[in-house]
Amino acid sequence: MLPIDIYHEILRESLCKNISPTALSLVCSLFHDIVQQVLYTYLRFKSRSQLILFTLTYRTNSTKIPLPPRRIGLDILGNDSHLVFADLYDLFSGCFSDPLFHGANVDESGRLLLDELSLRLNSHAFDRKLDMIYTSLSLIRFRWTGPDPPHHFSIAIVPPAIPRLFSALSRYTCLEDLELSHLAIGVDTASQLPVIPSLRRVHLGQIILLSPLMIARLILHPATSELETVTLVDAYRESIWGPRLRGIDVERAAEALTQTGAEDVKNSSLLDVEHAKTLIKTKLRCEAKTERIIGGDRVDAGILI
Repeated sequence: MLPIDIYHEILRESLCKNISPTALSLVCSLFHDIVQQVLYTYLRFKSRSQLILFTLTYRTNSTKIPLPPRRIGLDILGNDSHLVFADLYDLFSGCFSDPLFHGANVDESGRLLLDELSLRLNSHAFDRKLDMIYTSLSLIRFRWTGPDPPHHFSIAIVPPAIPRLFSALSRYTCLEDLELSHLAIGVDTASQLPVIPSLRRVHLGQIILLSPLMIARLILHPATSELETVTLVDAYRESIWGPRLRGIDVERAAEALTQTGAEDVKNSSLLDVEHAKTLIKTKLRCEAKTERIIGGDRVDAGILI
């Protein structure tokens, strides 16, 4: 008999090739259990209609989801994406609201605890449902990227959505990994990156209008001592035609914060300028990845800046 992990990989690959789950489940009880794990612990939706149908199927008392999900992914294109957050709320509140749901992990507020929520979609300026997701969900890893290919520089998370997104993220008390890409912070926003004590890793990619002060405040904040790395990939202070954000820019911002005794760092032990700069150098990684054909900040791909 092969190890369970080998069976798991074989069956997962078979399901990815559209082999009937029912046929595989009927082979033996072991296959049945593994197929259920593959199908239900990682839920991936590629359309809004698929998400709605799943919710309608499993929100009734007569039909229960066999296993609680550990990861959920949404890859939704087009105009339907602005309704996704209300649909997600319906999914979590309708299908996973029972605290005794098949041994599901929940946080201290009774919200379903996921290892990861991954979004690949556009935000919308008029989307006021985004903050619904924190009322019924707790996360360890959150990832939101744009739907376009990696070499296309586009904005998926628009400035009006940023304050609501950051507000929602600040309520994830178990969050350890945060990845956001294809976003514009906005020149008029007063939003700061959410201060989450449990946060360990932050990755920001293809981002414009990013202030070095925002990054410095996050790293130097006394409540983010668990933060290990902040990675910036193709992050620009203004437009993509201007300079990328570099480590030296954040070091200078940190120096300004420590010298002025900013409110959010004055209670920390980081008022020493050299200490603050060392912390920035230790935790911050700035990279150039996608280069323009002509113009802009010319840097060899993959180089640290």
